[in-house]
Amino acid sequence: MRSAVPVVLALGSLAAATAFAADGAALYAANCAKCHGEDGKAQTPVGKAMKVPPLKTGEVSPENLIGYLRRNEKHKSVAGELSDEELTAIAKALPSGG
Repeated sequence: MRSAVPVVLALGSLAAATAFAADGAALYAANCAKCHGEDGKAQTPVGKAMKVPPLKTGEVSPENLIGYLRRNEKHKSVAGELSDEELTAIAKALPSGG
């Protein structure tokens, strides 16, 4: 029985890691949709006021998007709170707004 404990803990950790894997669509909805809109067309009141451009998916790699978000002042507060893994998940889940 003693050797079963590490196996159970390892399986539990694996399940937790899988469950914790970043949900890009949920992260986008929580962090990006207010400005960029659910459809990525930036036709929200905030998006219009800030002159947010529509999203152009497929044109930039997740790595380049992360770099852009980390450097862009308008995204500083959001990008500063999200990990690279979470930003990558968002990049992979972007709606095609363009």
